[in-house]
Amino acid sequence: MLGQKRPTKREILRTAMSVFDPLDLAAPLTIAAKRILQATWKLGTDWDEEVPDDVYKDWNTWLEHLQALKKLDIPRCYPGCTHAVKRELHTFVDASEHTYAASTYWRTTAADGSINVSLVMAKARVAPLKITSVPRLELQAAVMGVRLARCTEEDHDVKPDQRVFWTDSRTVLTWIKTGARAYKPFVAHRLAEIEEETKTTEWRWVPTAHNVADDATREPPAYFDQAHRWFRGPEFLRHPKEEWPSETRAIARSPPTGEERTRTDIIQALPDITRFSSWQRLRRATARALQFIDRCKAGRGLREGTHAISHRRTQKTEQNDPNWRQTLKKVKKIDKTIHTSANKRKFVLLEASSRIGCNHRNKGPPVVDGHHPYVRLYVQAVHEQLHHAGVEATTNEVRQRLWVLRMRPTIRTVIKNCLRCRIRRATPGEPPTGNLPAARLAHHQRPFSYVGLDYYGPYNVAIGRQHQKRYVALFTCLTTRAVHLEVAGGLSADSAILAIRRMMARSAPVEIWSDNGTNFHGADAELQKTAREAAAQEASARAIDWRYIPPAPLSWVELGRLVQSIKRALAVTLREMPEGRVFTTLLLEAEYTVNSRPLTHVSVSADDPEALTPNHFYWGSGCLPVVQQLRHLRPPAVAPRPETRRHVLDSLDTSTYPRCNTGGSRNAWMRGRDSHIPRQRRRSSSSGHHNEYWYPTMSDEEVGRAPEIKDCENRNGGRMCTTE
Repeated sequence: MLGQKRPTKREILRTAMSVFDPLDLAAPLTIAAKRILQATWKLGTDWDEEVPDDVYKDWNTWLEHLQALKKLDIPRCYPGCTHAVKRELHTFVDASEHTYAASTYWRTTAADGSINVSLVMAKARVAPLKITSVPRLELQAAVMGVRLARCTEEDHDVKPDQRVFWTDSRTVLTWIKTGARAYKPFVAHRLAEIEEETKTTEWRWVPTAHNVADDATREPPAYFDQAHRWFRGPEFLRHPKEEWPSETRAIARSPPTGEERTRTDIIQALPDITRFSSWQRLRRATARALQFIDRCKAGRGLREGTHAISHRRTQKTEQNDPNWRQTLKKVKKIDKTIHTSANKRKFVLLEASSRIGCNHRNKGPPVVDGHHPYVRLYVQAVHEQLHHAGVEATTNEVRQRLWVLRMRPTIRTVIKNCLRCRIRRATPGEPPTGNLPAARLAHHQRPFSYVGLDYYGPYNVAIGRQHQKRYVALFTCLTTRAVHLEVAGGLSADSAILAIRRMMARSAPVEIWSDNGTNFHGADAELQKTAREAAAQEASARAIDWRYIPPAPLSWVELGRLVQSIKRALAVTLREMPEGRVFTTLLLEAEYTVNSRPLTHVSVSADDPEALTPNHFYWGSGCLPVVQQLRHLRPPAVAPRPETRRHVLDSLDTSTYPRCNTGGSRNAWMRGRDSHIPRQRRRSSSSGHHNEYWYPTMSDEEVGRAPEIKDCENRNGGRMCTTE
């Protein structure tokens, strides 16, 4: 076929298989045909398709080398083997990226000291199509060499006195000397077969230049005859053992290859404590892990799982602080209640000193660190077992089994972070007060320019022999907080309009704010609605902007407080059913009393001015001038005559009684801007508590904490949930 047409894959296979060499005595030549055939499979060549140029070139080269087999004469007699004094069987193994091979040789020593080396058999194979590392192929060659040696011993009547296996791979020698248990399955299974057939002392290292198996893993030799070293064996076998090659450096120090198995201790195989939130679950998982690891041993259970966790905790402490034993000696000098003991499990256990000599469960409880996750889980389990008891009960139960360093702070921290206890102690949050409207801050405006309107009552008033109901219309200046009261004959539209017109006769409001009538009860709802609609029409006719506030806002809670103040003032003087004129008089006196309340801090120092009141904005002073003059008059012993009363009124200084003192009002506005308005910056909750900053800054412990959900009732009796 040499020089003829280009062959197909079928023809290459037929020619390669026509070479009969069961002992692979010509393996350096015949293995090349198998590599060429494997190349056709990698290229995907069809059976009857001509091979590519590269394969065709290698094929012609192999055919030229194959011609050397015609002149090859291999002697099959082992010289001196029958009458030899000593027989040795030497096996050489080697591998490359595409081939691995092994060959065996008889080495016989005659009585006169002459040494003969003869080839017994060989074996060469191509590497699999799947990419395999060279160390693994070297191990495959070692396994094949062991099988060749076993076959040679079984098929010969004479037995070797000594066996020697040679390899140039230090990695394989390291694997063999280490053992199969230290490596992954691929390496471990093959090492197990090698350990069954050979001994570790039978394996030796040989340089690649003296390894005859290397000839079968390379390209075919140019001159392959019976004088080739493949048939005669390496030259060093004809010398004494002292001259054989040996490894100078330690084989055990070879770098890792990735085939090593990660050896896991029993304690390291335990579950990670930081991944558990329950002590009971950690305890049971640890017992299950120990049961799986050591299933045949009896006595491992929950108690053994707890001891294993303690062992791991001791090892973890030693890893974090190698000098923890020296630190322990210093601690023992300070705390005399701690001593060290070594139990049967061969790990150090710190125990508290005790006078109890008998074998009692409270004798010397173990000393543990309060910051360790296991201790926190155990304290949490005891806390839940005691139905979420307090610090004292939990401390008393924990110290029965463990002596926790910083016991009380640790238990307080665990109870503080208990979710169920936090939910039980949580209180619903209160919404902040809304922002003040612009009408509340409209300074330097006429009093009652921005008015808030509300109704309250009814009051029973005597009109002749009849008893009639009267309501009170409360007008409050949203800026100065002054109040004006008008008596409404009822909830009819006419009564509401008349009350607003009487108020407009004193001051012309720009805006009127009122609620939507929800403060009136069942039967008065329709009448109140009619009164509100009629009042709104009257206000629109006088160019007044009427606005409605939402139901029960916290920013308008002052309207209800003013109603309470007026009711409190009337409760002192209104003790029986008054007449209409008396009721009006008492109502005006209550109005004056409420307008005299201080809006700023009342100082007792003589150097400070008087407190600011709504009367300062309305009259220019804290009280009416006519009242100040009437206070200096002595009451007469006998009621004066009408002309005397007229004389008293004429004697009053009416020059200081203007409708509105402009200078006093201006001074009041300046004081209100500087002292009264800044006091309204703070937000107040519905319970009356003031907070400068409503949303407090969260501490580091509260960051990342789950929100607390609190179930509470709203103002309408329904259920709602709030989060904190």
